[in-house]
Amino acid sequence: MKYIYIRAAVLACLVLGLCLVPASATNNFGSGSAYLHQGQAQVYTVNVDSYAQIYMTPPPGANFDLYTTQCQGSSYGCKCPTAAYVMQYATYVSRNGVGKQEVLNLPRGTWCIAVFAQSGSGAYSISEVFGPKPTPTKVQPTPTKVQPVPPTAKPVPPTNPGLYKQDIQSGNAVQGRSTVYSYMIGGGRTAIEWYVQPASCNAYEPPVIMAASSSISSMRQPYPSCNVDLDLYVYKNCDPRTSRCNALYADTSSGSGAYVAIPNPEIGAKYFAQVYAKRGSAPFRIISRSYTEKDAPIIMMSVPDLYTASNVAAPA
Repeated sequence: MKYIYIRAAVLACLVLGLCLVPASATNNFGSGSAYLHQGQAQVYTVNVDSYAQIYMTPPPGANFDLYTTQCQGSSYGCKCPTAAYVMQYATYVSRNGVGKQEVLNLPRGTWCIAVFAQSGSGAYSISEVFGPKPTPTKVQPTPTKVQPVPPTAKPVPPTNPGLYKQDIQSGNAVQGRSTVYSYMIGGGRTAIEWYVQPASCNAYEPPVIMAASSSISSMRQPYPSCNVDLDLYVYKNCDPRTSRCNALYADTSSGSGAYVAIPNPEIGAKYFAQVYAKRGSAPFRIISRSYTEKDAPIIMMSVPDLYTASNVAAPA
């Protein structure tokens, strides 16, 4: 029995039809391992004749999770959905925490398995053990003494629900100057977020979550860790390049990165994101993500996590 690797990514393209290279890492499964950056995912299929256990060991200090849903169709005609779908509608989930091995118990069938890098980056290993389903008197193999998730366990909701699309743009920050990007909002969005980071420093892929204050704090690295201090202003239906506008929300904290999130953006509205170099000059990238899940974790965040100021005049 072998895995069939399917290139898949949690991350997609966002508004304006601008696309991103898929976020899934290069597949090295022939050696039993692959590399993922934080926020990325890979999907595999596995055919189980009677019973199997799937083991995944994350890189040191990282938190990688396992999700699986049954693939419809024959073992040769089955086509797995995206990693986001597998995670959102998972039948079985294993999430044991940082640095711990994940285990899935799978009955007969063809299964789509998603490996998601919740936090940290690096090479993980994945393996399978096939055979008849163990009887209650037998001890199931637990190489690292991790309690397997039983097949009867209820699915655990994924930590990145509702990611719809993503857009990444690049620019060059010059002290005292701004760069502005525009975004049209379609229907059904429950949240939209922007994150600005210097290209030459802390340029990891941000996690696909909005609920963790620690993640937002790490994004806003203190100045001068990257020798540039970037601010982010977000306007609605007002272009600061041509009009006198007040930003709906802004992140004006001192730091190399900036973050702003908006719950329930107005359908049909045009949002303008302005990146302002308060101190220093450096290339940067701005990441924008929209969500459609009604229970998107943005509702769990406090105001300081979403932005640092509201109703702010455009920078001089």
